[in-house]
Amino acid sequence: MTRVSAPIDRDGVARRLDDLRARIETSSCDPAAVRIVAVTKGFGPEAVEAARAAGLTEVGENYADELLAKAAAEEEGTPAVAWHFLGAVQRNKVARLAPLVSC
Repeated sequence: MTRVSAPIDRDGVARRLDDLRARIETSSCDPAAVRIVAVTKGFGPEAVEAARAAGLTEVGENYADELLAKAAAEEEGTPAVAWHFLGAVQRNKVARLAPLVSC
């Protein structure tokens, strides 16, 4: 049940990531302590590919079935994505998510 609101603009993703990294560098926090997680809720697997192309390796999803589908769609030979499940998980989905989710 992937809901896509608009086509993914890979260049736009990369620009926004560059802007975010610049903001982190100029903030009062320790940049090394910040982890950027691309959240792909409502977008298809192309959002994961756009995030990966921009240099992100951590991706978050809050629908179990969408996370499973996006993880299955990952291209062989590309760097592995560290998957994060966002929000509460239903007990009947834990066994399927546990092998994939790092956080």
